[in-house]
Amino acid sequence: MSASTTRFYEFGPFRIDAERRLLLRDGEPVPLTPKVFDTLLLLVEHHGQVLEKEQMIAALWPDSFVEEGNLTYNISVIRKALGESPNERRYVITVPGRGYRFAADVHKGADDADVIVARYTRSTLVIHDQEPGPALESQAKDLPAAVVASTNRRKLILIGLALAALVLGAVAVYVLSHKGQPAGREMRAIAILPFVNSSPDPHADYLSDGITESLINSLSQLSQMKVMARTATFRYKGKEVDVQAIGRDLGVDGVITGRVTQQDDALIVQADLLNVADGSQVWGARYSRKLGDIFAVQEQIAKEIAGNLRSKLTGEDQQALSRRYTENFQAYQDYLLGWNDLRHGSRDNFASAISHFEKAIREEPSYALAYCALTEVYVSLIIRGYIDPGEGRRKAEEAARTALFLDPGLAEAHAALGETRVFFAPFDFNTGDRELRRAIELNPNLAVAHQLLAASLLEQGRLTEAIEAWQKARELDPLSAKVARLLAYSHLLKRDHSTAQEIFEQAQDLGPPFIILGEVEFYLQNGKLAEALVTLQKLRAKGIHDPLVITSEGMVYAAQGKRDEALRVINELEQLPGVGLSRAAWIARVYAVMNDKQRALDWLERGLQAGAIPYFHKDAPVWDTVRGEQRFQDLLRRMGIAQ
Repeated sequence: MSASTTRFYEFGPFRIDAERRLLLRDGEPVPLTPKVFDTLLLLVEHHGQVLEKEQMIAALWPDSFVEEGNLTYNISVIRKALGESPNERRYVITVPGRGYRFAADVHKGADDADVIVARYTRSTLVIHDQEPGPALESQAKDLPAAVVASTNRRKLILIGLALAALVLGAVAVYVLSHKGQPAGREMRAIAILPFVNSSPDPHADYLSDGITESLINSLSQLSQMKVMARTATFRYKGKEVDVQAIGRDLGVDGVITGRVTQQDDALIVQADLLNVADGSQVWGARYSRKLGDIFAVQEQIAKEIAGNLRSKLTGEDQQALSRRYTENFQAYQDYLLGWNDLRHGSRDNFASAISHFEKAIREEPSYALAYCALTEVYVSLIIRGYIDPGEGRRKAEEAARTALFLDPGLAEAHAALGETRVFFAPFDFNTGDRELRRAIELNPNLAVAHQLLAASLLEQGRLTEAIEAWQKARELDPLSAKVARLLAYSHLLKRDHSTAQEIFEQAQDLGPPFIILGEVEFYLQNGKLAEALVTLQKLRAKGIHDPLVITSEGMVYAAQGKRDEALRVINELEQLPGVGLSRAAWIARVYAVMNDKQRALDWLERGLQAGAIPYFHKDAPVWDTVRGEQRFQDLLRRMGIAQ
């Protein structure tokens, strides 16, 4: 039977009279406003189907533009009217990123035998949107006189009570759905998933990614709120969203999803806050603006999400959410494009990233975040040997200092300066650690600051503190293979082999092999040389010529006593395209495993003189063969590493 000829819909204890616009529960009317009734009827008519939010908005408000929050509000009222709790959704199911589905079995009919006029008359007063008409008047004439008289005498009272109840109910639902959950149920940990690019141009990902990162940065400023790192959430990009599974994997209470559509100068952003306990929608909104209004949209979304995460925002919270790093859209666009290039990691991408960041700075000379990004590019260039280490370090530190001068309260600026001090020998751990701790103080959710501080402590040999710092970093990025393996490596340096191996094995499922420099040492310590070599050769066969992989292969050959193969790898490292002695410390590692002490120390000396030792772990097992040499101890002192 089609929706147009169906008068009644029954589900559970409920019955909808579509003609008279009534919702009954066990024969008793349930008060609904007209638009809420329309929303419920639309869902029930299409029961079992997923209705997209845009589709519902177009059907319910065909001649006007409304924010998505209106639909969210109607859904909240419906769920309350149907007696649903946040932990149990029997009727209206949220389909994250899409819309809603009416899940209950629905029976249709055209028989009105069960509806009596007395209840209909009363329901008219409760719903208060049914205009008196001939049908109602004729039905009233058939009622007993006493009933009609009583109804007339009480009409104004009933209308007043009904209106009061509706207003109070609407206010209560609005407060709950727009002002956050009760304090005892506030969300304390959230993950912001990559917003989907729904634009006709698939290359507009940089914009949707940028909005996502802006929200991560803004909400990270909230006190007592854990916001998962970008690296933790962007692994879900392009994948089907299972909110409850993500909640379990990341250990969060809420997940934020969204879509971004850009066409010419128009920008439409949809955002949703979902409860991971049951996948229900806590809040949702749709914003349609001009592209140049992107900063206002980002700020509004952040504030509305924050308002639903907290029952009350502090003054500092409000100020942090209102912070804008630039008002220049062109500068912001170049900044996003620069990061898009930087994350691809090739030499050409690095050059393009520098071009975009410098262009952003020309557009907005006070753009501190763009200077922080420049620091990151130059650090990456040094590590890969694409720039002279001295020149790269000077440019990296210059950019970081400029960022800090422009914005002394910017956590990223302190982290950038700290990175230049703890990542390259000779190290300045006192200054570096101070800057990194200041960055964490300003933004406790800044994952990169936690990771850099943990790396610094590991280099200094403060292993217990390093392990604690890596554990904190892992809380912000629990699915990071790199962080997990560095935590395991910290235990290895402490010679806690059982714990190190346990964590390392757990981390194997999180990402590809051989992504940290010390990873090969797990195989060397456990005598799994053949296994390591098979894996490394598979990587080489795939065309992966990363110096880390090549060095690891050379160390395995050296441990197997295959000197000629190890020397071949050393020669390959020397021939790799790069500047200066960028591979010196890597070559020294192969010689150290070969127990060729003098050549290992010679290469460390050459690397230190050239400023080409980007990080150094004095406690690594690889250095056991030279640890007792006075020359090695002198090198550590000159690197700035305490004995």
